[in-house]
Amino acid sequence: MPKEVKAFACSFGCGRKVLTSRKAMEAHEQTCAMNPERRACKLCKNRTIEHLKLDTLGCYQTVYGCSKGAVPYGATMHFNCAHWACSAEAIPA
Repeated sequence: MPKEVKAFACSFGCGRKVLTSRKAMEAHEQTCAMNPERRACKLCKNRTIEHLKLDTLGCYQTVYGCSKGAVPYGATMHFNCAHWACSAEAIPA
């Protein structure tokens, strides 16, 4: 029989599994790409996304770009961008 425990989930809805330590989750939220204060590609309306096929097994990598030219093509993520503009539809409800 599973044991019930108290756990904490990310407030920004990034999909990370829960952590049992509040302090650890607070540390995660400070660096979470879904935190608007981080000004990351995931929440920017200027982002472009490509899914590149890496090998014959069908594995893909998400590659971000920027319509403003702030992110070099092929970058996996960019933070604290001067060209960042909040994309309201990207923020989880």
